Amino acid sequence: MKRYAAQGELILSIDAGTQSIRAALVDLAGQIHGLIKTPIEPYFSDHPGWAEQQPEYYWRMLCETCRKLFETVDSAERGIVAATLTTQRGTYINVDRQGKPLRPAILWLDIRKASAREILNPGLVSLLKAAKLYDLVN
Repeated sequence: MKRYAAQGELILSIDAGTQSIRAALVDLAGQIHGLIKTPIEPYFSDHPGWAEQQPEYYWRMLCETCRKLFETVDSAERGIVAATLTTQRGTYINVDRQGKPLRPAILWLDIRKASAREILNPGLVSLLKAAKLYDLVN
């Protein structure tokens, strides 16, 4: 059964978390007109300590969640005047110049770490140590 949003402006609020993607339609008075939660596969791990997910999977699940939400609230898309988005902390998606993902996303709970000594010029390492900044990048 579809709910009908009161005439007026709606905010599309999206929360892409580690276990699910949620989408809600909220009016300017704070009344929730629709809320959908879609569980997601949090990550996959091809190596111990890795936590990754396909960027396309996130997009597909976001679209599916919003589509379900719009099916529950009549004429919702026409009333949206703003959108909010919250996501997991520290998840990185490396993209090319056209914005196409180069690899799976690296999630915040991944424990891979590069040693600054291995990737920085030795002169820069010395300079960072002298400025007491080495621990910030290592």
